[in-house]
Amino acid sequence: MIDFAATLTNPLFAVLGRPGTLALADSRSFDVTVIDKTSGVQVGSNVEVPTVMPCAALNYVELAGLGLNKDDLIDGTLAFNGKSWTITNLKSDPNPSGERAGQLYAILSEPHELGSST
Repeated sequence: MIDFAATLTNPLFAVLGRPGTLALADSRSFDVTVIDKTSGVQVGSNVEVPTVMPCAALNYVELAGLGLNKDDLIDGTLAFNGKSWTITNLKSDPNPSGERAGQLYAILSEPHELGSST
């Protein structure tokens, strides 16, 4: 059986990923790898009029290795590429090995520049 996390997802994050910091609502903080999807990802279920929202792709295997579940991330803050975003929702992007071997899209609020008070 093919391990799609090892052959697909992990190399994707190794090449395209950027360092980020995930700060959870309970004050725990983690270094994570982020793929910037802030130009927008289709997250709505309506195919005719899709909803496009800024997102960040996270590696579910990496999150599980940190002892995190999806529910831990809501209302957390994700800082990467010079901006800080609040995670408002999540969307799974499983690979053929399942949800926990794929990507997790963190749907993001409006950004704040790092070092900015606004």
